[in-house]
Amino acid sequence: YENRALVLSPNSPVPLGNQTQATFSYNGEYIAFLNEDTDNDLKDVFDLYTFNYEDRNKFCNASSEENLVTYSDSYRKIDSDIANIYKMGHPPEIGLDYEWHPTKNIIFYIKKEPTKGKEFRYILSYHDLERDDGSVQLLVSTGTLFYPSISRDGQYLLFSFLGKPSGTKFENIPSDCIN
Repeated sequence: YENRALVLSPNSPVPLGNQTQATFSYNGEYIAFLNEDTDNDLKDVFDLYTFNYEDRNKFCNASSEENLVTYSDSYRKIDSDIANIYKMGHPPEIGLDYEWHPTKNIIFYIKKEPTKGKEFRYILSYHDLERDDGSVQLLVSTGTLFYPSISRDGQYLLFSFLGKPSGTKFENIPSDCIN
């Protein structure tokens, strides 16, 4: 690479900030990562992004004079305020905060969303990058959900749970599965 500086504006479609937990999709077409917006006053607030790896060379070879908006569609913000290990107070090596499907370009994650006061709800969702018709909610809980994991055959999804079952409410789940 030549000696150059690439300056991005705060309104750039390219995510700025601390990036962590980068992983490839099953076929290597996409990279997912969490991005902490360092311009935000809230600490440990991470957004989930994907990057189309096929566009890597075009993006890396862009000159500072070139308009990077041309390559902005290589990045896709999947969702914001992802439940993450930093908010849980866990060491970073304990688990990933999202999970790729083993045979499809589908990513599973948990969003932390404020409700009232200092209460939150946790939403287990997925996003199919091929269809790109938005995220789909699978489960909503008043108890803390984190570390989604999918079976190798792609048939089963599980997650860790923190909370007292008697005070926790689950939505979008059959009642016979709660007991």
